[in-house]
Amino acid sequence: MDLSKLTEEQIKKFVEINILAHDIIKQEMQIGIDYYNYGQAIDEKIRATIGKDGRLVRIKALPNTIIKDNQYARAVDQKINYLLSDKPNIDSDDETVVNFINEFIDNRFMRTMNNLAADSFNTGIGWLYLFTDGQDVKFKRLDPLSVIPVWKDDNHDSLEAVILFVSKEEFNGNTIKKKEYVYFYTQDKIRVYSFENGHLEYLTDEPYLEKNGLSYSYKKLPFVYFKQPNELALIKKVKCLQDALNLLLSNYADNMFENPMNTILILKNYEGEDLGEFRENLAQYRAVKVRTADGSQGGVDTLEVTVNSENYKVIIELIKKAIAHNARSLYLDNERSYNAPNTLNIKAMYSDMELDANKLELEFTASFDYMFEFIGIVKNVNFKGVDIKFKRNIMVNDESTVEMIKNSIGIISNETLVSNHPFVTDKDEELERIKKERDEKIKLYDDYPDLGGEARANGLGEKNRKA
Repeated sequence: MDLSKLTEEQIKKFVEINILAHDIIKQEMQIGIDYYNYGQAIDEKIRATIGKDGRLVRIKALPNTIIKDNQYARAVDQKINYLLSDKPNIDSDDETVVNFINEFIDNRFMRTMNNLAADSFNTGIGWLYLFTDGQDVKFKRLDPLSVIPVWKDDNHDSLEAVILFVSKEEFNGNTIKKKEYVYFYTQDKIRVYSFENGHLEYLTDEPYLEKNGLSYSYKKLPFVYFKQPNELALIKKVKCLQDALNLLLSNYADNMFENPMNTILILKNYEGEDLGEFRENLAQYRAVKVRTADGSQGGVDTLEVTVNSENYKVIIELIKKAIAHNARSLYLDNERSYNAPNTLNIKAMYSDMELDANKLELEFTASFDYMFEFIGIVKNVNFKGVDIKFKRNIMVNDESTVEMIKNSIGIISNETLVSNHPFVTDKDEELERIKKERDEKIKLYDDYPDLGGEARANGLGEKNRKA
């Protein structure tokens, strides 16, 4: 839609319609956030049975254990740590650009990126807001529930506009009241509305930048999205499995806590009861009334109910494995993770995670490109030709890696060998140390200029090098 052709009243109506449509999407996004923070469907679990007249009756006397084994949150944390635990490698022919980006992508930015990745997995998309204080470019993570994108295309690649919800606490007399505002960002300006009971009231227009009474825009919207492929939240892939795991563990615990009650009493030749009373008493009192054929010989028998724990263990492991496969996360509880696995086994263990990481890296790299284009406009820096490569945080067999590096000496560059050594955390710093040690050795030989034998043959010592 070409927003420039709409009247102000039509734009206001357009924003109201988008807010209304976003309510359903926001509810779906909240599910992923809740599940990551341990707010899950198992919280609604009750112990109940069918009582009189077929009504469901809650039984408070029975154990009602709620157990959450949050494999979903574990998968999200694994995937974030795998791709974003370290700063990405920046490559460019312009050393000034590389230094600028490395300064911008500091620890605070990487912490923000980890939070954006969590938003991306939980809700399908994360949002970064860029702004300037007149000198430097600043950034801020936005709550994904408060952002409504207006896309230019069906592929959701380019933004036409952005609707942003902002809550503010304001004094109303002697009391503090929370008020809702809506900011509608377009290419040229920001429209500000108050929001109450589903309706907007226009307040004012705000410029992006203002200098000497003149208004300026960035030429690009200051919003950078970091989304999942197809904006599909991870929780949609595993919610049913996570719910099943929680329910299975909770029911197993209930059965264990009921262990003293797992004996059902059979009362012979006592007053009968209707089926509703029978089911309720069986669930609540663990007793059944029966009548023998001749009606004689009243008494009490017992019926043992045995809980097969092995069945629970097998099903629990199957569900955990299914969650890992569907989430494409790391499943370590298998034979490949024991006894110092070799390189091939490690690659096999990480294959699903790597497949997902490659797709996410493509999405995030495109987002970085947009971010640097925006920064380039503000700082007048050309970021073309910048290559960004995310590092993988993968478990490695150090002994095998060191052996491969030794065998590669003379085949590939020392810089590549050093950067892949498991003991090296900073490639440039390590190369500088190596150069320093080499220079010190040369200086040592220079103190003895006339060396014979092997030293002379290898040109060691200042006099031998000049000869």
